[in-house]
Amino acid sequence: MLILWGPELITIYNDGFRAGFSNLNNHPAALGQPGAVSWADIWPYAGPVIQTSMAGGRAEWIDGQKLPIPGNNPLGATYATFCFSPLADEGTINGVLVTCLEATQTLEFRHAYLLRLSDLLRPLIDPKVIQATAAQLLGETLGANRVHYGEISQDGRLVVVTSNYVKGVIELTGEFVMADFGPAVVARLQAGQTIVMNDLTADPALSAAERAMNEQVGIKAQVGVPLRKAGQLIGILSVHASLPRSWTPTEVQLIEETAERTWEAVERSRSETALRRREEKYRHLSVELENRVMARTQELVLVNQDLQRSNDNLQQFAYVASHDLQEPLRKIRQFGSLLKQRYASTLDREGQDYLQRMSSASERMSTLIKDLLAYSRIATRQQSFGLVSLADIVTGVLETLSWQIDERQVQLSLDELPQVKGEVSQLSQLFQNLISNAIKFTPPSQQPQLQIRYRLCQADELPAVLMPAKQTGYYHQISLIDQGIGFEERYLDRIFQVFQRLHGNREFEGTGVGLAICQRVVENHGGALTAKSKPDEGATFIVYLPA
Repeated sequence: MLILWGPELITIYNDGFRAGFSNLNNHPAALGQPGAVSWADIWPYAGPVIQTSMAGGRAEWIDGQKLPIPGNNPLGATYATFCFSPLADEGTINGVLVTCLEATQTLEFRHAYLLRLSDLLRPLIDPKVIQATAAQLLGETLGANRVHYGEISQDGRLVVVTSNYVKGVIELTGEFVMADFGPAVVARLQAGQTIVMNDLTADPALSAAERAMNEQVGIKAQVGVPLRKAGQLIGILSVHASLPRSWTPTEVQLIEETAERTWEAVERSRSETALRRREEKYRHLSVELENRVMARTQELVLVNQDLQRSNDNLQQFAYVASHDLQEPLRKIRQFGSLLKQRYASTLDREGQDYLQRMSSASERMSTLIKDLLAYSRIATRQQSFGLVSLADIVTGVLETLSWQIDERQVQLSLDELPQVKGEVSQLSQLFQNLISNAIKFTPPSQQPQLQIRYRLCQADELPAVLMPAKQTGYYHQISLIDQGIGFEERYLDRIFQVFQRLHGNREFEGTGVGLAICQRVVENHGGALTAKSKPDEGATFIVYLPA
């Protein structure tokens, strides 16, 4: 002990305090010196606490202060606990009494205990085992009669205890009602305050019923440490003694640290368990997905095989259509022509009509077979695309249709067209069908007018109903605008289907395959085809090709 007295806090100490000097030669010179001089080594820590004690008139503590005193221990330093009590002279505080207790051994013990606790809890994965292991170590270390963890139910009404460390008393497991602990205890626990009770038999705050309950389960002293998370009480670590006991600050601190470290281990365990479950779930999902992918892949293999057979059959049909079906048609047309040349004069008007109908039907049949052959070739041909000029393609189409254009005196307006990635023969069929349709579906009494317009447009400018086969940021938009008979837009989907016609053969010739070919060509090139029209106001066919 020592006394620091007067305005300069002059140093007065007993022999027991001599070991508190870092330099033992300071004695006896330190006697009578100001505390800031004699105690210079720790004055930065002690000085402010002394001033606080004297100004407030109450005792202050420094617990476990590291001291620069030579020593040989596992902590590598000497530690002490100080109590500063103000001293009054005729009602005026003029000094402070300092009591110093070396705490090195206590800290060594705490240090070793916490290392042991960490080593025991680190490999454990079951929260119940973690709690039981920590309770056993704490109980054996403190010589307690019972230690247990209680977890608070979600509604805050119950404390659930799954295991105890017990020595000489009964186990307390199961569900306990929080309200039975008493309102004062519950309030302190919910506020996060550690409850220390040294003698439950003489505690005036307890009711007779509470004393009887404690007697029944063998509790005469206890420490309760609340565990809080996000401001909510989630658990309680309870340590019980069967006899009255004065719990030291060191023991209470050890219980609090055990509670905190054990709960950290429990949360770590639950997080790792949840992670393992999620990983296991994802593994199962991955295996299931792989199985589904394998099954789907097998289905696609079978579908591709069926598609290949269908393509082979279609190619075979195209061969038959181009040879076997055309051959009898050629004979029908040849013999019909001979019949008309040699015997037309011997036939009456009805017979000549029959002959003309036969010839026309064979011509339409031949045209239909040619169109179907063209459609099948587009559907089955291996695509070999390169950079081609639409301007050259349209120029070639106009040369092919020059006889029709000249005969109908078509007025044509043509924009400069871009280069695109595509196949020349397919794109030629596309524009030949669209241009010839514009001429064909203009009434004979009306001079055909055709505009071919071009612009580059962004993807979001396409009509919402269109779904191009290839998604890209920009598209070439080529619009073919005529002044023909037009059509009602409610038939828009119908006109692009095979054999679908809006007019009879007597009005306008055709097989109903041309626009289906156009649709297939545009799809093969990753684009989209649509049209706008009103009856008797012409039609606009719009081609979108990826830029």
